[in-house]
Amino acid sequence: MPFLSWTALRRVKGAVAHDIASRHGLCLSKEAREALAAPLGGQRPTALLSTVVYVAKRTIGRMGPLGIVPPLSAWIEVYALGLLFDRYLSKVRVSNTVRIEVVEAKRIVDLVERSIRRTFSLKLQASSGARATMPVEDARDPATRIFDAILLGLAAVPHNAQRRLESAFDEEAKGAKGFDRI
Repeated sequence: MPFLSWTALRRVKGAVAHDIASRHGLCLSKEAREALAAPLGGQRPTALLSTVVYVAKRTIGRMGPLGIVPPLSAWIEVYALGLLFDRYLSKVRVSNTVRIEVVEAKRIVDLVERSIRRTFSLKLQASSGARATMPVEDARDPATRIFDAILLGLAAVPHNAQRRLESAFDEEAKGAKGFDRI
């Protein structure tokens, strides 16, 4: 069963790419869908590598909190592909063709991978969101303030991650050859 997770990830990413292209009135060639659905790095794992990864996941899964790492990385791949592929089609794509071919898909995948790597850079300046105004008076006790800060901080993680991904994508797209609309 070591191939199951790779196959499932590939299918989910392919469905996401197809859905986003369809929403923009575009279609993907079979090869383009395969390129967009490939795992990060673009390499299909060999039987040996798949088995090693499977065993490692099972071992890490027994180590408590580290068990979340493999599903989290798969989620990041799917989320980033969806978010950034849509951003590419909305803001960057200059071609008027209705079909996305494999060459363009590979350029998109490269741009998405570079954007994910850049997201974790300390040098990245994410676009600032709307600033919240401070209330005139805060009647909460210190324990409630701390608890509220933790909850709101955790709730802001997806939005902050999205802003960082979008900022990294915009920077990468500006520097990429053939992507000149941002």
